[in-house]
Amino acid sequence: MKVGYIIFNEAFWRGVLWTQAIELLKTMPASSTQYKLVVVSFVPLLNCMLDWSEIRGVQRYLSESDIGLLLVPTPFLFSRYCHIRWFLLPVFILTTVPPLALIVLLWRLDLLHARAYPASLAASIVKKLLGTKFIFDPRSQFPEENVTARNWSRDSLTYKIWKRLERHLLAASDCAVPISAPFAQYFAAAYAHTRSSEIPNNVDTDKFVFSAADRHSVRKEHGLGDKLVFVYLGSIGGWNDPRVYADYMLKMRGLTMPYCFFFVLHRSKRATKLLNSAFRAKGISSREYVVAHSPRDRVPSFLSACDIGLQVMGSGDARIGTKFVEYLAMGLPVIVNSNVQGAAEYVRRFDLGLVLDLDADDFLNQVEDLIRRRAEIGERCRAVAAERFSNQVVAAKYRTIYDELLGGPAHA
Repeated sequence: MKVGYIIFNEAFWRGVLWTQAIELLKTMPASSTQYKLVVVSFVPLLNCMLDWSEIRGVQRYLSESDIGLLLVPTPFLFSRYCHIRWFLLPVFILTTVPPLALIVLLWRLDLLHARAYPASLAASIVKKLLGTKFIFDPRSQFPEENVTARNWSRDSLTYKIWKRLERHLLAASDCAVPISAPFAQYFAAAYAHTRSSEIPNNVDTDKFVFSAADRHSVRKEHGLGDKLVFVYLGSIGGWNDPRVYADYMLKMRGLTMPYCFFFVLHRSKRATKLLNSAFRAKGISSREYVVAHSPRDRVPSFLSACDIGLQVMGSGDARIGTKFVEYLAMGLPVIVNSNVQGAAEYVRRFDLGLVLDLDADDFLNQVEDLIRRRAEIGERCRAVAAERFSNQVVAAKYRTIYDELLGGPAHA
């Protein structure tokens, strides 16, 4: 049986997609020869040309596990999927549906595993035309995410149309995959008859392992010394608002031990400029934080140098976040706020750190208690990551869905 993994306008050859799609798919066939996997990626023509060597590298990497990669060039500029406003939907459908239907017929795909809302929209139309089953795997709340990132407003026609399409995708899918318990509740409120299976983000627990040598070298390289290090890992902007982190830094000024905030960002001058500008506006000195840029393969080294992970947001979202599961795999207790709803639910359930809002009366006391208990909590973080978020565990959850929908081993 053949499964097509559908991606639209996302750079699968780097960043989050590498972790959540490519590395996970490489794990999928490891314990089963039941399925032939094919990645179908709609990629802007410009990126097909500019990033061809990286794309070919991914193609070779996937072929080692007998996973195919098909590219479909699109006329959309590379801006992820956030700019598919209402008037671009006809162009999107004409760009994606005919080639996807043709691929389904030529490759005889039995199931479409669609990542995010746009890819799922194309898959839902192909299902209507050809009867091919499909999995709606959004990874985030697409309409709300675009409002938070200020691409759309809640009053805009684009937002309203995507909210209607969201209900359509839930109704049309053979299985929806919420990333967390709050996300599952969000789905249930949108469409009461949703068939869903909760699957969180994944992390490679074999790669994300603490290294004492890396801790020493990274701390020396970036002047962290013996300070307690709070780390933020990822991108800056949109839902990762630097002003929110600045507010937390201001609240932490009452801590008595030496400490530092360490921002490990993607290699982007714009992100660094945005961070520095937001912090200056809040009156935060450059002596209070350090900014570094890490390639993907060095992230575990940078996290080895840190003590407590941070993930806080200015508005509510059901996400967990790749950074969250990577913190846990490295044995870092995590501070989240209640807006990071999916991560907060795990922190509360397993005592993995703090769910801490800025208006907490005993803010500093809670942070100091976490610091005292960080070794004990860190061991639990690593154990929970291995039990619930490892590539192997998450891949097995997807294989179970494949089995259920295609009548594989679970129904043999």
